[in-house]
Amino acid sequence: MSILNFVVLTLFFVNSSCSNESEGDINLAVILESCGEVPIESKQTGIDSASWIVDRLNILKVFQDLKIGVQFYNACKKDEYFEILFNISKRRKEENVLGIISDVAIPTEVRKFADILNLKIKTIVPDSRTLLKSSVRLLEALNWNDNLTVFSPQKKMVDELFQYTTPKMICIKNTMVYRNNDSYNFETDDGPFILLGNNYQMTNFLTNNEQLRDFRLLMAPTDGSVITDIGENTYIILPSYIPLTDSSEKLNLTPTPLLFEIAQPILSYTEYLRTFLKIHCIGTQNKLDCIKHRNVKFSDSFTHYTHETILKILKIEPLRNNFVYDIYITGNESEDFFKLGYNFKQSLIKVFTYNIFDDTISSLYNYTLEDAKKSVCFEDAIKCKYNCENFHEFSNYSQENILKKGLQFKSEPWIIVFLAISAIGSLISLIIVAFLCVYICRKDILEGNPLTTIFLLLTVLLMYCSVLLFSIQRNPYNEDLLCLLQSLWTTLSISGAFSLILSRSILLSTVTREIAYMSHIPGSVQSFLALFIFGVQAALSLQILGNCSKVFEGNSFLYLMSYNMMLLLFIICLSPMVYKSQRNYKEGKYFVISAVLITLCWCFWISCYKVLDDSWKDLLICFAMVSTASILQGTIFISRTYLMIVSSTRNKLRNNLPKLNERNGVLDVYRADERNVYDCVNVAAINAISVARPGINVLQMDEDIYNYPTLPRDEEFNFDIQTNSSNHSDKVTRF
Repeated sequence: MSILNFVVLTLFFVNSSCSNESEGDINLAVILESCGEVPIESKQTGIDSASWIVDRLNILKVFQDLKIGVQFYNACKKDEYFEILFNISKRRKEENVLGIISDVAIPTEVRKFADILNLKIKTIVPDSRTLLKSSVRLLEALNWNDNLTVFSPQKKMVDELFQYTTPKMICIKNTMVYRNNDSYNFETDDGPFILLGNNYQMTNFLTNNEQLRDFRLLMAPTDGSVITDIGENTYIILPSYIPLTDSSEKLNLTPTPLLFEIAQPILSYTEYLRTFLKIHCIGTQNKLDCIKHRNVKFSDSFTHYTHETILKILKIEPLRNNFVYDIYITGNESEDFFKLGYNFKQSLIKVFTYNIFDDTISSLYNYTLEDAKKSVCFEDAIKCKYNCENFHEFSNYSQENILKKGLQFKSEPWIIVFLAISAIGSLISLIIVAFLCVYICRKDILEGNPLTTIFLLLTVLLMYCSVLLFSIQRNPYNEDLLCLLQSLWTTLSISGAFSLILSRSILLSTVTREIAYMSHIPGSVQSFLALFIFGVQAALSLQILGNCSKVFEGNSFLYLMSYNMMLLLFIICLSPMVYKSQRNYKEGKYFVISAVLITLCWCFWISCYKVLDDSWKDLLICFAMVSTASILQGTIFISRTYLMIVSSTRNKLRNNLPKLNERNGVLDVYRADERNVYDCVNVAAINAISVARPGINVLQMDEDIYNYPTLPRDEEFNFDIQTNSSNHSDKVTRF
């Protein structure tokens, strides 16, 4: 490093420390590397972001009266790290050091020395995935989808880029993992190039490969620094360096994606301290004395927070659309220099912005793109397989490792619990389906239409199987398909169950009371009604095709489920009309019980879905699916299956009894079995037999035995019915 650069960096760190450091009751120590070619912009942004996060936590009063402070140190050699750690250890009790954060990986010797001093160090982990996603979106926007060459200092970044380009059918023809002073042999037919790396690595590579400036080039600096002396018509992706001011919230925030990298270790420390205070200092007035007395010892475990979670913790959700990558194109010196919005050393014109939350790219100034050209992977799959390196690996991956790499399952405990419950529930559903199929094949008489029951059982089975989709780990190869299956499977399976229950409840509630159980519910009407109710949700769910990434962000999934919530509300409203229905093994009563229980469960998971962060969403959706399926299975199917078995057993026992004489033929129709269905045609008429035929003693029947009025008692009816009692129950007419 030159003397001039050393002086600039020294002044930079001195000025930064003076302006950004703040002391508090408890303090964080941030160690920044000062050796090498340090990009000024990213270092300053890192310092500003760390200071802003700490100030924001103080404004939100995360620890009530305790104030958090931050101190910055710069180090290069191991001796400097040792000295800084030793000084921090000496002042640890006086300054109440919460933890240490480093912007680079700490050498092993330094980490061992920190362990001896009982100091914990968390490292800021660079996350290049968002930068690579923005690069892929830019390639799509520019129609650069064929014959690409990638230069990267790390094989890991090349592999990550392969993961994002392969599903988009973008062909990467060549790759090169470069080192210092490496050169590349350019050919005339070489296509667009992608250059990855930090400021020092990219500058060194450009110096040794000056021909690269004459080709179409996309540069993605991993440290967010501006590269100087690059050719015209070169695209460069940079984080925003323009502060965003909000006077009402007193925000002076630079909405750069680097903020999320720095927030990870800071929030990890503060969350641990907040939990410690809840457990050990809940009844004490002076939290600071409690911390000193308890001698807090922090673990070096790292808690990962999603971007959405960080926004919620810092309470800046309305600013989510301001976190973008700015994409510039280099122009000649005659271009309007002030299109930048701020002063860089080279003429850069902003042409695109990439939103890291929506994964979308927006064009500015009506920028003219190149003519669209289909990738070779769309036209010739075999040629794509042999000419594109990313499809080489994808081919091997597809053939050999698809079960190992493509279907990686999550290891969270709640996944195992829900999978176990789903397995048991699925087994019970299959047993009930087998029971119904056996009875149908034996031509035994069952009340109602068994097809409705079977379809409802299949929807319950689909709800249980949906847990499998949420147990699969997402990766670039399956995230689009997995997101689509998760959203469609959950919404449509629940809608299928609710539409069947609602259509049946509507027809049960509208049966005319005058003709009671003589009334027939037409299956075709019920089927068309259920299909129409289900079709509305299907139309709503199919709108997510091509835009599935936003479904599980924020409350979008709740909006998608709002129609199912409305169906559940309708079922609850119909409850008083169907509760006393004795049809089909008292299905009205069980519909009402299941609807009430499902409503309670849904109120719980919807409330938690709105309050908790994104890390809980998969768990809550699985809870909704499993709880809904279990309630339907337990209250409707298991109960009614028990009644079916009891009724069938009683019917077989009666068929084995001696025949009754013909004078009691009418009673034989009534006493054929005691199932609460359509067998009793007119209770009043049966009670009138004792009047119509003297000498026949009949027990008085309760006129309201089925909770429905019967035909009027009329002695003019002719009850001289000739009937033969039969043991063949399948000859009895059912309504």
